[in-house]
Amino acid sequence: MNVYIRTDEWLPWKNTVAYYPLTSSSTVNDMSGNSRNLTNNGTNFGTYQWVDCAYLTAATKYLLTPTLTWSDIKTISVWAYWDWTFSPSSSTYALLLTYWILSNSARFYIYNKTDGKLYYDNDGTNYKISTPYISSAWYNLVITIGTDTKMYINWNYIWSCTNWTPSNWTFIFGTWIHNPSSADKYSWWISNWVIENRVWTSDQIAWYYNQTKSLYWLS
Repeated sequence: MNVYIRTDEWLPWKNTVAYYPLTSSSTVNDMSGNSRNLTNNGTNFGTYQWVDCAYLTAATKYLLTPTLTWSDIKTISVWAYWDWTFSPSSSTYALLLTYWILSNSARFYIYNKTDGKLYYDNDGTNYKISTPYISSAWYNLVITIGTDTKMYINWNYIWSCTNWTPSNWTFIFGTWIHNPSSADKYSWWISNWVIENRVWTSDQIAWYYNQTKSLYWLS
């Protein structure tokens, strides 16, 4: 039986589909109690910038969820830190989030190093989101999926698009480039990945940011 205790600290509760702290002790485990553990392909865990987190340092490394249903996915939140280290190669993008649906269709939220912008990719068609590139700092990304899809960075509303209704989802965090075999390694870190089956309001997103920001040395 699940017991939910009122607290000023964010904890998994009845609407939490999966919660991945991504620490060196929890690694790929879902700490919500729902046993939706991640599949790990080469992702490491350790301390960076005083935060115990997951880190990806090559084009072929990623974390993959089990298949989830439409009703499972209403809010996705994650803390992330980019620290680009490039030399000439095809290493262009860091993959923030991908979800694959049905056969080969895919959608991406990605950062592009060439223009420092966040992109939304809908089955091969790129849409640029006009938001500054945030490097060498921890920040909180939240995506909510209701009548439309909205994105927030550090609780600030950034962008929205018309929603879609896929039947099945598989999420991946990792790196993504056009030619993995020739890619140079680069680094980014992720922490406290939350998936919930309710849409967080802007007030709830701000509350979550303020309750967790101290973990990332933010005032």
